Amino acid sequence: ARDIFACISKDTEHTYVVRVSFMEIYNEGVFDLLVGGNANDQLCDGGGGGSGPNRSSSRTALDVRKHPKKGFFVENLTSHRVDNLDTLLNYLNIGERHKSMAATEMNDRSSRSHTIFRITLERKKIGAAA
Repeated sequence: ARDIFACISKDTEHTYVVRVSFMEIYNEGVFDLLVGGNANDQLCDGGGGGSGPNRSSSRTALDVRKHPKKGFFVENLTSHRVDNLDTLLNYLNIGERHKSMAATEMNDRSSRSHTIFRITLERKKIGAAA
């Protein structure tokens, strides 16, 4: 991510929009880890995280759909604009705090899910028509 913003800062011929989304696949459901997340949220101090399997029961699972031309997507997954590395990392930390966690025999704080943190980059030539 650091390289993305370094390249953007050197490019004077284009404008850029960088967006992030963060989803979790847990118990056969897809959940938005950034719902209610705001880049101004306080970063966690290393503790916290989700509160185990019951955490997902308070969240709404999102639907995976297929667009005829664009392919698969997660309906209603939030996307947040980021203008710098610190904001991007803040969203990553927010999502990490919202992940489902539960104890296992091997680990007392284990993520029982898979996550996808997506960075979307839009580039437009300066002076080009919309």
